[in-house]
Amino acid sequence: MEKRPFERGAIERRSPGERVSFLTCSCAARAHLLSDPRARTALAEHLARHAAARTVAVHAWVVMSNHVHLLVSSAAMPVVDWIRDWKRDSVAHLRAIDSEWLPSEGRSGRFWLKGLGYDRDIWSWQEYFEKLDYIELNPVRARLAARCAEYEWSSAFDRGRGPREGYPTLAPPPDWLVDLLG
Repeated sequence: MEKRPFERGAIERRSPGERVSFLTCSCAARAHLLSDPRARTALAEHLARHAAARTVAVHAWVVMSNHVHLLVSSAAMPVVDWIRDWKRDSVAHLRAIDSEWLPSEGRSGRFWLKGLGYDRDIWSWQEYFEKLDYIELNPVRARLAARCAEYEWSSAFDRGRGPREGYPTLAPPPDWLVDLLG
């Protein structure tokens, strides 16, 4: 089977461990364990610290009441390793700070669905921006906000107003993404 030019070009421009991943992590039993705004804020702040410490670039994110969507990349470590660590550490963080506002099923036992969650590699500009829009429009589709920039627990909020201290710093798209139309 012959490789198409854009596939060959993408592979040549990427470093061996570099990839962009669209990730979805759902709460166990799809429970709304993050329904309290304090839980969503704590999780967003933890995402910022954890990504910075592990040199993971965050391109887009949203924390909903029962799941999280992320668009991240890393050349320093495999994204699957990072997401496994982040899920484990985020539960410990949420339970350590103040579990009063976590629903009872979130205070002990399984917090996230078993496994790493949904993971998809992104190679093209088109898919990158499709996933970025999907992530940032999630609160609008769920009728939690009229415009994506109004939902506080999302990268769209920062794109509309500028970066916030303690929240994930948004990384630009990697220059090695390919153009499927060009």
